[in-house]
Amino acid sequence: MPVIPSPVDGVDLRYDVSGDGPPLVPLHGSVLSRAIWRGLGYLGPLTAEHTVLRVDLRGHGGSGKPHDPAAYTQEVLVQDLLAVLEAEGIGRAALMGYSLGARIALSTTLAHPGLVTRLVSLGGSASARGARWTRCSSRA
Repeated sequence: MPVIPSPVDGVDLRYDVSGDGPPLVPLHGSVLSRAIWRGLGYLGPLTAEHTVLRVDLRGHGGSGKPHDPAAYTQEVLVQDLLAVLEAEGIGRAALMGYSLGARIALSTTLAHPGLVTRLVSLGGSASARGARWTRCSSRA
């Protein structure tokens, strides 16, 4: 499994690549890892038509787990994703994200629209989670 340092702070980022075809990056949700895509049966069908790059997001799976909360901003997670794509020589890719992964996919698309060929969001928004919860709690 390849490991690269995050360009932001040197945290180890672990990922794997399988399949053949246009690149697709499935991004897992919180408290999950890249293993979820194989475990739920997605990896086989996806690799039949795509080069699939599965990343363990920082704080998850085999990637580094910094203790500083500032190490987990959307901007940092997007930079990590861009670094993995660059390490594999992938200039454009489809992004598919679940929960936290969907927020990263959406944030990446908004910040770097030329990078994303397609976007699949499985339950997530590009807005900061804290802002959403603040609005909800203020109505109570």
